[in-house]
Amino acid sequence: MAGPDGKVPPAEGKRLMTGLASALSDLAAAGDGELADALDALAAEASKAAKATDPLQAATSGSFDAAGRKLDDACTNA
Repeated sequence: MAGPDGKVPPAEGKRLMTGLASALSDLAAAGDGELADALDALAAEASKAAKATDPLQAATSGSFDAAGRKLDDACTNA
């Protein structure tokens, strides 16, 4: 996935984040409650990152991280 310079091209990052968003949305649709909400929130962050100029850099944002922590907490509580 990474180019010769060690960086992931934006098109590949977009593909990765789009796939992640889709997978998380599918999982959320199969569940309910806090876990489904957390999956939806992380899917929304992945979709937002996919639209960025540098999707993988966007996935290091504070809001993406917070959504990931919310999912971790929901898994712990499930």
